Amino acid sequence: MLDITEIRNNKQILCDIPIDVSFFHSKHSIKARLVDHCNNGIRFISEQFFSQGTPIVYKIDYSSLDCNHNCGLETLSSINIGEIAWCNELSTESSTAFKVGVKFYPLPY
Repeated sequence: MLDITEIRNNKQILCDIPIDVSFFHSKHSIKARLVDHCNNGIRFISEQFFSQGTPIVYKIDYSSLDCNHNCGLETLSSINIGEIAWCNELSTESSTAFKVGVKFYPLPY
């Protein structure tokens, strides 16, 4: 069976950085780890489950990063809006986490 979580139209750029994810129009954010990004989306790991189709906002605090500019972040907006494309459980012995795929909303300009 084809793993839909690995279907991409654009090249993925691997990284491992903290991000804040919020449900659209929410004041509260969830800490997550960005694991890769491409032109039309991101993938992150979170302890929070996200339902497919849910609109979210993510934020990267570039000032707190110690990045050597080899992780391709210059192509990634520090704040963006997208929709949950998929959410898969990653169970380990110590905790449950979720790998989450986000498709960006098209920009109006």
